[in-house]
Amino acid sequence: MFKKKKDGEDPSATTLREHRNFLHCSRIRDFTLFDVIEMSEDDCFWHLVVARFGSRENFACPKCGVVDSHYYRAKRRQWRCRHCDESFSCTTGTAFQDRKLSFKKLLLAIVYFVSGAKGIASMHMSRLLDVQVKTAFVLAGKLREALARSADQTPLSETVELDGGHFGGRPRKSRNKYKPTPEQIEKKVRAKIAYENGNGPYPRASMTRGNIERRKKRRIVFVLRQHSGIEGHGAVRTMIAVLNDEIDKEVMPVINAKVVKGALIMTDENKAYTRLNANYEHEVVNHSQTFSTVDGVNENQAEAFFSRLRRYYLGISHKCEPKYLADIGWEMAWREDVRRKTEGEKTAHLLRTTSANGRSIKWRGYWQKRKVQASPPPSSSPPSAAASAS
Repeated sequence: MFKKKKDGEDPSATTLREHRNFLHCSRIRDFTLFDVIEMSEDDCFWHLVVARFGSRENFACPKCGVVDSHYYRAKRRQWRCRHCDESFSCTTGTAFQDRKLSFKKLLLAIVYFVSGAKGIASMHMSRLLDVQVKTAFVLAGKLREALARSADQTPLSETVELDGGHFGGRPRKSRNKYKPTPEQIEKKVRAKIAYENGNGPYPRASMTRGNIERRKKRRIVFVLRQHSGIEGHGAVRTMIAVLNDEIDKEVMPVINAKVVKGALIMTDENKAYTRLNANYEHEVVNHSQTFSTVDGVNENQAEAFFSRLRRYYLGISHKCEPKYLADIGWEMAWREDVRRKTEGEKTAHLLRTTSANGRSIKWRGYWQKRKVQASPPPSSSPPSAAASAS
């Protein structure tokens, strides 16, 4: 796609123009499900071999670490080390060790996982690959765990946006429609004003016993995003943390650990960020009045992350258990950071990630009663007014 020439421009000059929406560009479709379908089982095997070892001739033994042209057993698709006599394959010591899926189905699952802009549904994957829902569920969990374990934990610098969003614990509405009277609305408004002025308790809405239990599963996904420094390119690095509440004592340790001192931090008007001025350059946008200030202070990149995560929560998973929330958050952070990479680049990155982070800790033996550990329940302290409004 090329620019139209303006009056006075040389008609022979051609300048390539990027499409406004990167997903519309044909060059991002460099490795798709159709390409994997065209491949044989042996082609998929060697694709995974090259993705892990970087070669078809020399391989690193997972046990002794020696790189050599080890003895190849074609029928088993394995190698025997020339030095320690250990047998290994391209999945030994990775998240896919002891796999039962064929190499073609495994590669299809990875490419399908990569292609989902808002995440993928395990039940859809099970129908696509003709496997059990349990198999697809654990496979997607292993991919998310690998992304979470490989995330770059180097502290963010320069310009960073912070925000927290509520996820999980959605209450169910009553089957009867309820319309509050003017007197009830006035009472709620007065109670909220009294709380904000420090003259009353936090106004809590009356809930059923079932909704009270569901509310205990609510968590705060706290996101930190570093700007690229280039206008129009958005954020380049994303980090997340799952908290019980968006209050000072929970957010400050995360910020101090993940943001370099002296960086410019943009937040909303939440009281949890009042102490940032001590170590950081702090800019605030009051979301009760505007989305962005005249000086350009905003949280658009943090909101873009929450938009992607909410699309997964509302449109794909339909619920979010606390024990899976951190891995899902890191998955969406990864999707935000690689949003301008091609399908082939994202697939290669995910294959390297699953190979370099060893066997799965959470998901190995999941259906044999080795369950994922849940996060602690939320604290009993009332949330701040700004946090409840977000």
